[in-house]
Amino acid sequence: AIIFHIQNAIHQQVFSDLYVSPNGNNSNDGLSPGSPLKTIQHALSIISADSLNHRNIYLSNGIYSTNTNDEYFPISPTSYISLVGESREGVILNAEANSRVLLFETVNNSAVSNLTITNGVDHDGGGVWMKHSSIEMVNVTIIGNTAIGSHGDGGGIYCKYSSLNLNNVTIKENSVTGAYGSATAIFCSNNSILNLSHVSVTNNWSVSPSRSIVCGEADVSLLNVTVAENTNIDDWGAIHLYETNLNVSNSIFQNEVQAEIYLYNPDSIGSITIEYSNLQDNQEGIFIEGESIIFWLEGNIDSDPLFIDPENGDYHLQPNSPCIDAGDPDSPLDPDGTIADMGAFYFDQNLDCQTPGDMSTDGIVDVLDIIMIVDCILNNTDDCFCGDLDGSGIVDVTDIVIMVEMILEM
Repeated sequence: AIIFHIQNAIHQQVFSDLYVSPNGNNSNDGLSPGSPLKTIQHALSIISADSLNHRNIYLSNGIYSTNTNDEYFPISPTSYISLVGESREGVILNAEANSRVLLFETVNNSAVSNLTITNGVDHDGGGVWMKHSSIEMVNVTIIGNTAIGSHGDGGGIYCKYSSLNLNNVTIKENSVTGAYGSATAIFCSNNSILNLSHVSVTNNWSVSPSRSIVCGEADVSLLNVTVAENTNIDDWGAIHLYETNLNVSNSIFQNEVQAEIYLYNPDSIGSITIEYSNLQDNQEGIFIEGESIIFWLEGNIDSDPLFIDPENGDYHLQPNSPCIDAGDPDSPLDPDGTIADMGAFYFDQNLDCQTPGDMSTDGIVDVLDIIMIVDCILNNTDDCFCGDLDGSGIVDVTDIVIMVEMILEM
């Protein structure tokens, strides 16, 4: 007789939230931070959830990868289960270029928060792939993922027939490598709904000319979004739309392109509504092919947004940025209680000057601060609160001299 021992292959379902740590053990019960499981995949195999009982899998800080904790990819949450990281910078889902990182197929009411998604690789959706799903991501960084193959799409995110809400998300340094690559950051299509709030899409790139965001037959909303310094963009725009409705408010577009937004609507389906946003080349930065309509509303500008240090990936605003308090006055106030700024990152006007001379508020005084104090003087602005080094009540050449001496003495 042949006897099969299958007891180790049967997972008893757990009707509770679970805890996971790279230093845990899958023989633990996972019911508390003190007895965490080792892998997310094991937690997903035993957790039970439904529409009346949503569950969370709490992830301790650490790197989740095949080499560190025997994690395998893609990680595929099911409906009503959310992944909650301990911290955005501390929880790293690293597919080590062997697979995409997250996959959602026919998944509803699932969320991902407080973590980083990186080193994912696949034909479509190197970082995140989703179909027939409804997902929310909050406080997430999607960085360094790649779509490969001759028609690879969505280096960061790929979604079809889905609803995706992104809030306080950074999508940067993702790529497509094929000869016909399309969307380096986000691809969405087939009646998808894409809502971005306080999202930055920056420094995404491709081997061949492509676009940063591509959406077809979709509804897209951008609120306080920064799309900047994405490279190797072709004539089809940093944001390329096909039969899509786009609504934009309080956002910044700053790319070296012929068109920031390109809308192709052969059947006159789709429109663009834009207000209180900083668009390079103003309305001329939008190209329409077909009979669609641009609703160019009030509050739009075409100005250098004065990012702190875009060459090194810092897209916060300098104190004298024209985007400060330039958002829709009817939008919710910024956390500092002032009128909404444009872009993904608001400028905190309640900040005290912790370091005299630190114009950029990055914690150090350097050449960047000299550039900023000169700009303050030349433009006669009154918000250079860290530049009055001699206490005279005004910022002038004397303060520049003092700042140079401070840097030389460091």
